[in-house]
Amino acid sequence: MQKKKSLNLLLALMMVFALVLPSIPALAATSSMSVEFYNSNKSAQTNSITPIIKITNTSDSDLNLNDVKVRYYYTSDGTQGQTFWCDHAGALLGNSYVDNTSKVTANFVKETASPTSTYDTYVEFGFASGRATLKKGQFITIQGRITKSDWSNYTQTNDYSFDASSSTPVVNPKVTGYIGGAKVLGTAPGPDVPSSIINPTSATFDKNVTKQADVKTTMTLNGNTFKTITDANGTALNASTDYSVSGNDVTISKAYLAKQSVGTTTLNFNFSAGNPQKLVITVVDTPVEAVTATIGKVQVNAGETVAVPVNLTKVPAAGLATIELPLTFDSASLEVVSITAGDIVLNPSVNFSSTVSGSTIKLLFLDDTLGSQLITKDGVFATITFKAKAITGTTAKVTSVKLAGTPVVGDAQLQEKPCAVNPGTVTINPIDNRMQISVGTATVKAGEIAAVPVTLTSVPSTGIATAEAQVSFDATLLEVASVTAGDIVLNPTVNFSYTVNGNVIKLLFLDDTLGSQLISKDGVFVTINFKAKAVTSTVTTPVTVSGTPVFADGTLAEVQSKTAAGSVTINIGDPILEPTISPVTATFDKKAPADVATTMTLNGYTFNGITGLTTSDYSISGNVVKISQAYLAKQPVGDLTLTFNFSNGNKTATAKLVVSIKDAPKTVTATVGTATVNAGETVAVPVTLSNVSGISTAELQLSFDATLLEVVSITAGDIVLNPSVNFSSVVNGSTIKLLFLDDTLGSQLISKDGVFATINFKAKSVTSTVTTPVKVSGTPVFADGTLAELSYETVAGSVTINAIGPVKTVTATVGTATVKSGETVAVPVTLSNVPGIATAELQLSFDATLLEVASITVGDIVLNPSVNFSSVVNGSTIKLLFLDDTLGSQLISKDGVLATINFKAKTVTSTVTTPVAVSGTPVFADGTLAELQSKTVAGSVTIEPSQPVKTVTATVGTATVKSGETVAVPVTLSNVPGIATAELQVGFDATLLEVASITVGDIVLNPSVNFSSVVNGSTIKLLFLDDTLGSQLISKDGVLATINFKAKTVTSKVTTPVAVSGTPVFADGTLAELNMKTVAGSVTIEPSQPVKTVTATVGTATVKSGETVAVPVTLSNVPGIATAELQVGFDATLLEVASITVGDIVLNPSVNFSSVVNGSTIKLLFLDDTLGSQLISKDGVLATINFKAKTVTSKVTTPVAVSGTPVFADGTLAELKYETVAGSVTIEPSQPVKTVTATVGTATGKVGETVAVPVTLSNVPGIATAEVQVGFDATLLEVASITAGDIVLNPSVNFSSVVNGSTIKILFLDDTLGSQLISKDGVFATINFKIKAVPSTGTTPVAISGTPVFADGTLAEVQYKTVAGSVTIAAADIKAVKATVGTATGKAGDTVAVPVTLSNVSGIATVELQLSFDATLLEVASITAGDIVLNPSVNFSSVVNGSTIKILFLDDTLGSQLISKDGVFATVNFKVKSTATNSAVTPVTVSGTPVFADGTLAELKSESAAGRLTILPTVIIVDSTVAPTAVTFDKANQADAAITMTLNGNTFSAIKNGTATLVKGTDYTVSENVVTISKAYLAKQTGTVTLEFVFDKGNSAKVVVAVKEIQIVNSTITPVVATFEKTAAKQADVVVTMSLNGNTFSAIKNGTTTLVKGTDYTISGSTVTISKAYLATLADGSATLEFVFNQGASAKLRLTIVPAVVDPVVTDFAVKIDKVSAAAGSTVKVPVSLINVSKVGNVCVAEYKISFDSSVLTYVGTTAGTSIKNPAVNFSSQLNGNTITLLFFDNTIGNELITADGQFATIEFKVNAAATSGTTAEVKVATISSFADASLTEITKVATVNGSVKVS
Repeated sequence: MQKKKSLNLLLALMMVFALVLPSIPALAATSSMSVEFYNSNKSAQTNSITPIIKITNTSDSDLNLNDVKVRYYYTSDGTQGQTFWCDHAGALLGNSYVDNTSKVTANFVKETASPTSTYDTYVEFGFASGRATLKKGQFITIQGRITKSDWSNYTQTNDYSFDASSSTPVVNPKVTGYIGGAKVLGTAPGPDVPSSIINPTSATFDKNVTKQADVKTTMTLNGNTFKTITDANGTALNASTDYSVSGNDVTISKAYLAKQSVGTTTLNFNFSAGNPQKLVITVVDTPVEAVTATIGKVQVNAGETVAVPVNLTKVPAAGLATIELPLTFDSASLEVVSITAGDIVLNPSVNFSSTVSGSTIKLLFLDDTLGSQLITKDGVFATITFKAKAITGTTAKVTSVKLAGTPVVGDAQLQEKPCAVNPGTVTINPIDNRMQISVGTATVKAGEIAAVPVTLTSVPSTGIATAEAQVSFDATLLEVASVTAGDIVLNPTVNFSYTVNGNVIKLLFLDDTLGSQLISKDGVFVTINFKAKAVTSTVTTPVTVSGTPVFADGTLAEVQSKTAAGSVTINIGDPILEPTISPVTATFDKKAPADVATTMTLNGYTFNGITGLTTSDYSISGNVVKISQAYLAKQPVGDLTLTFNFSNGNKTATAKLVVSIKDAPKTVTATVGTATVNAGETVAVPVTLSNVSGISTAELQLSFDATLLEVVSITAGDIVLNPSVNFSSVVNGSTIKLLFLDDTLGSQLISKDGVFATINFKAKSVTSTVTTPVKVSGTPVFADGTLAELSYETVAGSVTINAIGPVKTVTATVGTATVKSGETVAVPVTLSNVPGIATAELQLSFDATLLEVASITVGDIVLNPSVNFSSVVNGSTIKLLFLDDTLGSQLISKDGVLATINFKAKTVTSTVTTPVAVSGTPVFADGTLAELQSKTVAGSVTIEPSQPVKTVTATVGTATVKSGETVAVPVTLSNVPGIATAELQVGFDATLLEVASITVGDIVLNPSVNFSSVVNGSTIKLLFLDDTLGSQLISKDGVLATINFKAKTVTSKVTTPVAVSGTPVFADGTLAELNMKTVAGSVTIEPSQPVKTVTATVGTATVKSGETVAVPVTLSNVPGIATAELQVGFDATLLEVASITVGDIVLNPSVNFSSVVNGSTIKLLFLDDTLGSQLISKDGVLATINFKAKTVTSKVTTPVAVSGTPVFADGTLAELKYETVAGSVTIEPSQPVKTVTATVGTATGKVGETVAVPVTLSNVPGIATAEVQVGFDATLLEVASITAGDIVLNPSVNFSSVVNGSTIKILFLDDTLGSQLISKDGVFATINFKIKAVPSTGTTPVAISGTPVFADGTLAEVQYKTVAGSVTIAAADIKAVKATVGTATGKAGDTVAVPVTLSNVSGIATVELQLSFDATLLEVASITAGDIVLNPSVNFSSVVNGSTIKILFLDDTLGSQLISKDGVFATVNFKVKSTATNSAVTPVTVSGTPVFADGTLAELKSESAAGRLTILPTVIIVDSTVAPTAVTFDKANQADAAITMTLNGNTFSAIKNGTATLVKGTDYTVSENVVTISKAYLAKQTGTVTLEFVFDKGNSAKVVVAVKEIQIVNSTITPVVATFEKTAAKQADVVVTMSLNGNTFSAIKNGTTTLVKGTDYTISGSTVTISKAYLATLADGSATLEFVFNQGASAKLRLTIVPAVVDPVVTDFAVKIDKVSAAAGSTVKVPVSLINVSKVGNVCVAEYKISFDSSVLTYVGTTAGTSIKNPAVNFSSQLNGNTITLLFFDNTIGNELITADGQFATIEFKVNAAATSGTTAEVKVATISSFADASLTEITKVATVNGSVKVS
């Protein structure tokens, strides 16, 4: 209601504003916003100024309130602080009211420049970031109060903006409004200057040195002047160091920001007028990323060497200057052969070193230049080559190479960087003694049979009982004719078989006798007879063992194996033309039957018939065979393959015709029957199939209501043949799956209608008659004899169940109880309304944090509980199980206690009631196993505390210490109740204190076991745990631990807290948590001594140009310096550093001192490597800089001064104060400078001639370097050569020249920089120009262009002047152009080239040339332009007409593409006709009159010379051959392949692999006729590679290379089977040993789930331990764990999960036989005991019989137990078959009674040697004959607990 009222008020106000808007001046109406204002408090004197402000958007666009500012001007009437209280600010945005009260900002600005009597202050109202946007016509109203801090009065009547005349918002022209810093309305008092703004107003700075960057912002001054920047404390920043200004851009220095604390730094930008602007910088400090060194993981065979790389990653961009990496390795297994630097290490001979000592390697890197040879990228840092030593056993040994000690990594400033090291491994593989299966080799002609043996070697002494191996071959080259067993296979007809599938042969062997027909020796396992298919050239094709062979020995233990591949080489042989048929496919439709015809091409073969067909099934006419439609109509639907048989002498061949038989399939109907049955009875429901046409496979899923029906059995119907093989069924919950598959795939089809299966259901209890459906669910699958899918339809059935009587509801009630902490209480579970229960399953839940199950006892309503009852406790649940083992005679038939649960209550601090209730759904069934209805009643246990809990106090002590000294701070415990575990974290300031050590206090017993501590940065964790959980508690008050702190350096006294941080944890002896409180301590640190200020002074010196001078750098006021870094700057244009020598105050300078020169800076570095014993301890010279002065023309003094920020630290590494004094060097000129004259000479020559133009130097002062550029006209001159003059010494090294177009660059540099200067006047260089053709004579200039450079022996620049030269071109003698036709030889059929050359060429623009030849002997194949013809596609053409050739040239540019040199004009390619006579000579001549013209088209003289072509006799070419033509390259044993060529008069050209040409010298080498193919090239190939040897003539020759890959040997595990028993007492980890065989273990999988390393299993070397905790989670039955490796096949561990055996809780007097385990062939003792003797008082007579499983156990004997007194008289035993009678009789009848529980007898058995592991043999009480007490009263109630012997 209030909100509605407010909205109505706002709407009313808006109406009022609408009425007064016409009176607003034009300014407000036309600006983008209007501001209306009034003072609600109009008193002349008031302690509150109360402005009411209304802001309205008057524009067509949105108004962002973040950009809006409104100013109110007044007199502050004092200097007190002022506050604006915003009482209300709200906006009506559309139909929504938005409250902005908390978002209004107010900034008070004091006018200091020009205050007036009505104004010395204004308040600027604005809005915080992220506020609302006003749309057109929307407004916001602000209401508030301005007060002074002391609430004193203002005088409003003299305030500039005060208006007492209005009581509603009106336009006040003395209130100003701003948008984006620009004033849009109102008039300000005095100058109207808006506030300046900055952008951006926020930024982030990262203190991480690799990420530091300046922060920039741009100012919009708005007419103001930038003044200063101040921090949050008002301190001004330094304009020269903290920030810089460029125009309107301000840059905050990263050096300044790096000094700020992490968090928020606010900087205020102050201007001449307006408000200060804030730049908020978030300062973060991200951690420096650690450089990571990763040591490689490799494998090596014992005795061999292997390289282990050490890689660096995350190398900082700034680079690393130093690395020290200590590593350790197993020197018993590895030996270091060598260590080499990686490619990321520059200049390794200087910068890299390594040492090996025992099992430790130290890798060292130091950039000797300290800057120019840093490691700047990721990559290999070093490679360690190890030799693997011999190892024992067959298991690979994994040895680590890892970090030893602390790595040291430093950057270019020698600042230490964090470093992480990932360890590596070297896996040493043992010598491989595994059995080998090898495929042999064979050579055969195409079409013939090749026998390829498969042999076994290293067959184990235990023989081979079973083998499965797969052989792969190329089915396009080979066909399996047959496979025969070898002579090592006994009784092969029974024990051996094989299958061929495509290109794979599967070989199977199984000793059917499992012992007497083992493979027991090496030899041929099988022989595979391959028929070779046709090839066009010799081919070698591999035959290999593929997949993973499986072998097992006579004990069926797995035998490891390795493989070796073979091959078959197929030669071309005689041409093979196999018979063919066409077509090879056809279709036969039973709906439109017709004969199927095919035509045979016999190729010399004889047709011998079609397999399986008689002559009546087909007909022959000529070569056409027709398959009769009558035969085809009988065939089943699907593909019918007919084999046509042919023969040719001893050769046979086949061809196949595939006929697709089609017919519309029938629709099979599956019908489920109906039946009626009484509840509890069984009924048969048939499943019938009708419209059956021949079914080979069927899959049918039925669904039923499992709450009403239970499947008793399923039987196959009479239409199912051989059901034990072909039929199966599966019941899963409420679904039944019926499966049929004709195992013969044809002869046992379902071929008639009838019953497919009968399902026998047992009906469960119902309360009324109910009909439940039984129907086909899911998608049935039916297929015919061709496995083509059949269509189907289904009919559902049902079962009607009649009720047989009312059903009782059983009530299960959990009792209640009260108990004290630590005591035990009984909680009964009772059953009521019991109808007769045959089975019950009841789950109880309780709070395991409060209760613990002590025991469970069975109730009296349970008969024979040792058999019928059991219970299981799992965490917070209890499962109670009852099953009448007789299924009738021992039902629970009365109400009463089912079981009593005895709980032990845990510790509580206050009374608590915790529920104990039935959870889940109980299951009860009656004597017919019909389910009973049930309900439950929950119980509870109330726990009362036994005693109050103490509050432990942990107190941290206090101490005082001087800087650098150590002090002890105790941590004490008081009010100790007995503490079993404690965890306490102590925090301290690590910038002031350093933990030296932690000692344990005297209240801690056995501290080496029970106590530990961890220091991490500024926290210490103290940990205590009584390892005995009781006997070594902290039981008294006292010192828990003493922390020994070393105090760091301080300049003034400081007290720093040391206090418990976080939440301590204490627990008592029951592990119940204790209350606690803490008391903080502290350490007061006093400074040890005052800090001196070190003075670093650079000396002064005077020197002449070219000479050297020493400038000392001295240190004074030295307090003892451990490290110093000093940068000295100088002018590198005047001074050059000759050397730097260390001063005498530096001890051990070769280690502790270094220097780096970089451009114009020198860095002097000192670090006491001992950090104490070699400090700089006295004043003196730190270093002397020897400068060489460069050349000056006048005296100059140049400063040498300390630049940057020096760093000095004392022996504690505390930073020292410093001051510096600058020095200088005064350089005086040594001698006057000469001016060198460079003169270019002149020359005269004719067109085409070469002339020499010298370049001479005079007035030479001694020149070390010269660069001279000479320009010329390249259209007239061409540079032929340039030679050095005689004044140039050692020109091959010191002199060079470059010609680029029309310029020549001549370069000289005295490589010795002194001993080979140009020291005399003379010729510097001679340029030899060739004169080009020109239309007329003339002179062309040759002159020095650009700016020459000369420098003397000091490399000081020498002044110069130049003199130009020229070349005068005279007219040339014009010679006649000569066209010469060349000669050639060739034989009939050859194509030969005849060149036409031109000589005496002076520049030809056009040519017309006609040639004649004998067209009866020669034919023009082609004509190509010669290389003297430019742009021939445009300028050149030719025409052939009969026996003449016309060749034409015309420079299309008429000048720029002239023929300008002698050479081949054209080449005519003639083909010699086959009619040509041997040894004939035929002329090729220039005929007619040639035409030549020059560049002016003036005709040139010409002459010609004829050519000829000699026709040679035809030569018979004999193809070159190579040997061998097939080689095998083994990647595991690599070697070059040598091929010998028989050239037969030809020339070897190249080798090709497909389209790729091998590279001579790299891929192969040639020595005479032997070609050696590099193993490096062959190692890159895979499979079979054909190399083609190419020759200049004849056919190429081919070499087939079979590349044998490195065989991957599968990893194996031992054992491959294991058993895990869930019984708690028998649970044990399963240990598996891996033989990695060169592979790397990756993971363990259970199906799709990957086991978790460290939780589900652990690895130690090659041993894997599967956690019993994980195994206990697996389902009962079998499980398979898959061991996965990086390569090769996985290995499988098959587990048998034995359910937990819950021994019944026996409370009555009983005979108990233990359960034991023993190995086959061993003896074992089985104890027999009497328990709960107290229930019967005593035993005087005992006689009973024990039976055992004699198929597993053999009786050895019986001895009396410890319970038997005087056994010789009172005890006897007797064996009868598999029954042992035990008899005890106290002959004293009273004195030697059995009165307590104990061992009655021990029976000893021998486990039969043939017993199978996992077999359990029962040992049980067969008969209780007689038991009586001392009064000889019969003991009638004797329970039994049976035992067993499990074969392990």
